[in-house]
Amino acid sequence: MLCVSYRANAWIDDPAGPRIVLLTVFFFLLTFLAATQDVALDGWAITMLKRENIGYAATCGSVGQTIGISVGFFVFMSLESADFCNAYLRSEPLPYGVLTLSSFLNYFGWIFLTTTTLVMLFKNEETLFTDEEHSLGVLDTYKKLIRIIRLPAIKTFSIFLLTMSISFSACDAISWLKLVRLGLDREKFALATTVIIPVKVSLLLFFWKRMTGEKSMDIFMKIYPVRLAFNLVASVFIWSTAQMLMGLDVP
Repeated sequence: MLCVSYRANAWIDDPAGPRIVLLTVFFFLLTFLAATQDVALDGWAITMLKRENIGYAATCGSVGQTIGISVGFFVFMSLESADFCNAYLRSEPLPYGVLTLSSFLNYFGWIFLTTTTLVMLFKNEETLFTDEEHSLGVLDTYKKLIRIIRLPAIKTFSIFLLTMSISFSACDAISWLKLVRLGLDREKFALATTVIIPVKVSLLLFFWKRMTGEKSMDIFMKIYPVRLAFNLVASVFIWSTAQMLMGLDVP
C-alpha cells in the first residue's frame, strides 16, 4: 500500500486512460494479503488472548470488517468527492476532495505497518498445545483437515455457509448501483449509508452473546428469514426512490 500510494493517482489519471491491468493486479494482491493477515489474526486470537476472552475474537472481527468496509468504501467515496466536500466540509469550493486514492493508501499503509509492528513487539504467543499437536507437519495437518471436512456435519455446515448469501447477495450488490443509475448522487448514497454504521456495529455487539453457546444455530435460523424479508423492503425502497427521482407520485 505504501509503495503503490506514490503511483496510484498517476495510474488513474494516465492521459492514455486508467491503467486497469496494473490496478487490477494491485487490488488482487492487496486482497490476497489482507485475507492472509485475517487468517493470521485468527491464530493470534487463540494464542494471545486469555481463554475467557477468546470468544470475543469473532465479534471483534465482525465489527472490524463492518467498520473497515464502510471506511474503505462509503467514507472514502464521500471524502474523495469534490462536490461532497464543497457542500458539507468547506467554506470555499475546491476542484478536488479531501482524500485521494494515493493519500488513502498511504495513511492506511502506515496504520497496517504500525499496528502489526506493535503487536509483534509487545505481545507474546502462549503455548497452548501439547507436544503431540506440535509434531504435526504440513502434510499431516492437511490430512487431518481432510478427515474433518469429510464428517457429515461439517459437509452440511460447509454447504450452508457457501450458499447462505446467494439469496441476498444480488440485492446487496445491485441496489446502490441501481440507485446511482437512476440519478442518485453516489456521494449522497455514501453519506446515508455511513449514518447506519453505528447501527450495524451496535447490533453486532448486541447479538454476540446470544449467538454463542450450544444453540447458536437455532437463533441464527430464526433471524435468517428476517434477513431475507429485507430483500422485499429494499426492493420497495428502490422502486419508491426511482419514482421520486423521476418526479412521480409514490403511493
